[in-house]
Amino acid sequence: MAKSWEEYKQSNAYKQREAQINALKSDPTANRTRTIITSKNEKRDKTVIVDSTPTTGNTQTGTLVYGSRKVDGKALMDQLRNDSSTSNQYVQIKKTPAPPVLDQTQKNYFTKLAEANPPDEKLQKAISDVKEKYPEDFADVNPVPLNELPEEEQKERNKFIRAAKELNKTDTDTIGKIIVLASPCKDTTLDKVSAKLDNFFKKVSNPANAALNLPNEIKNAASSLSGSMTGLVNKMSGALNDEIMGQITTSFDAISAKEFAKVSDSFPTTAAMKSIKDIQERIIGNPSPIDAAGSLLPPIPSKLEPLGAALECLGPKISAGLADTMNDLLSSAIKNTTNVPACAVQEIMGAANYKMINDMDEIIAPVLEPISSLLDFSFDAKSFLGGGIDVFKKLDTLSKCAGVKKGGGGTSNCPPSVKIKLGVGSMPTPSQLQDKLSFDKIFSGTAISQAATNLSSDFEKTYGAWNVFGSPLSEASTLGPCYTGNILNCGLPKVSIIGGGGSGATGEVLLGRFIDKIDTEDIYADVKRTASIVGVNITKSGSGYTSEPLVYFEDNCDQGYGAFGRATIDQNVNSPTYGQLTSITMTSTGVNYPAEIDDEPLYVRGVVIANPGRGYTEDDTLENFELEVIDGRITNINVVNPISYDDLPDLNINSETGVGAILRPIMSKFTPLQGEVIEVIDCVGRL
Repeated sequence: MAKSWEEYKQSNAYKQREAQINALKSDPTANRTRTIITSKNEKRDKTVIVDSTPTTGNTQTGTLVYGSRKVDGKALMDQLRNDSSTSNQYVQIKKTPAPPVLDQTQKNYFTKLAEANPPDEKLQKAISDVKEKYPEDFADVNPVPLNELPEEEQKERNKFIRAAKELNKTDTDTIGKIIVLASPCKDTTLDKVSAKLDNFFKKVSNPANAALNLPNEIKNAASSLSGSMTGLVNKMSGALNDEIMGQITTSFDAISAKEFAKVSDSFPTTAAMKSIKDIQERIIGNPSPIDAAGSLLPPIPSKLEPLGAALECLGPKISAGLADTMNDLLSSAIKNTTNVPACAVQEIMGAANYKMINDMDEIIAPVLEPISSLLDFSFDAKSFLGGGIDVFKKLDTLSKCAGVKKGGGGTSNCPPSVKIKLGVGSMPTPSQLQDKLSFDKIFSGTAISQAATNLSSDFEKTYGAWNVFGSPLSEASTLGPCYTGNILNCGLPKVSIIGGGGSGATGEVLLGRFIDKIDTEDIYADVKRTASIVGVNITKSGSGYTSEPLVYFEDNCDQGYGAFGRATIDQNVNSPTYGQLTSITMTSTGVNYPAEIDDEPLYVRGVVIANPGRGYTEDDTLENFELEVIDGRITNINVVNPISYDDLPDLNINSETGVGAILRPIMSKFTPLQGEVIEVIDCVGRL
């Protein structure tokens, strides 16, 4: 029976927790804490959990920062195990305390904020707070009306206010969620499991989800993951069925050949056939056997029937227990996991695989043993499934891809990507070979655990020892360390070029619209610098592209979103760069990408004419550029005034008659010469 809150406060568990709280309050390391966990029924009594792992770091100074809005999974799970009201668990965030002295970056930011004086409740509260706590720094800082600023500074002011409000928006579960589509060309089990694990851990670590019912979220995620793994279970059980039946057939054929080899005057063919028939009856059974005199004998039970029934029900039986398996694994992994690299997916699947193989062996071994003894063969289901080779054959669906036309020509109908991240775009999808390499690691880790003798806890005996669940690396069933903690260095965003029939193209992002931000929920945390992606510098053009590849942007901390680019390839068969990537232009620059670098001036090195429009004349103008017009269409553009930009420029033509032209700038770090003919790509004219 569940205890009331008053009864719980009289229990030893509560008293022990109070003692821990008091000890933590007196601990000097408590200044580094970042997470507060309370019971929903205990809103006034707060348990402080020390976070011993830094969540961000400055690689230049070596400073480790403990103030973070990431949920402390370890503390949360410890609390869930000890708190009697786990179904009503929620998380509150402890804010970074005001420092004795603001650093220069903070002073600059709050000065700009106070001068802008935006009419936003949270931003106004931040202004009041810093003025009250640091009067010497901001005593002479007053609002500066927008209309008193020069035009360019007004634009900068508006950008600054817009950025300050952007971080004030509530985080959502939609942006960054990964969806996996069906593919006719590859098995997507790993893709689906990876996506669902990523979605789950992002959701439970999202500061906007402080009131999550964590046990219920784990249950829902476990159920969804188990559904994604059902296909793998069926392929494993199918491979096991094929192998066992093949072994039985081969062994029976060998015995039959051995019996016929004994045929002689003293052992005629009829005797060999009777011996083989007796063995056959002992395997498949006989409900009404008779002796040589024609008398009815007791029924011979079938040894094959129980095996067939076990094999038939093997997949559904294992699948039925998958939800509980994944529930156990998520509950154990959450205390160590805030990001989900490929190795974490491999280890979690490896742990599930370890249990599935053991469960399959427990079901099959007892009903297979009578047959293997009679036919004199040995079969170990653990060794067979642990090897994974035949399972890979079952997974090899590449032949289903209808990409090659009859006669060997044509192009692939395989989609360039089956993974979509909402708000970000199509993601790189691992190839069939990469999936097989991942399965290699999954099964090799399983094999290490199967052979291990140091499995101590009940969990390890059930699932094996894995790094992601807290097992020491020296004891874990992994080929190397798997870091699943908070990412200390976001780095710069990266670009991936996917599909298009070619390969080898690479690029580096060009950042613009740099913005310094504070977190309005934690104003004394570090001021973060972010930027938008305004272009891509092509570092390698690749080859063999027959259609425009997809463009995907990402950063290590998964904080940026909204940037979308469009690739252009050379489709002129007579060109020396035919089939190569020539440029990437931005259709949307996105926001919030990490950008811990200095501003750098950018220039327009080319223009993609996505649509030449109609009705334009030679008198029409485009500021800083010279237009060439033929038959009312924009056909070429030259640089007149090579100015620098800190954002993606809008190329809007001044015209009284022309409409419909769409011009996309190609950005570069290098300054074009005045009058230089820049690269112009006519997307319409070349088709």
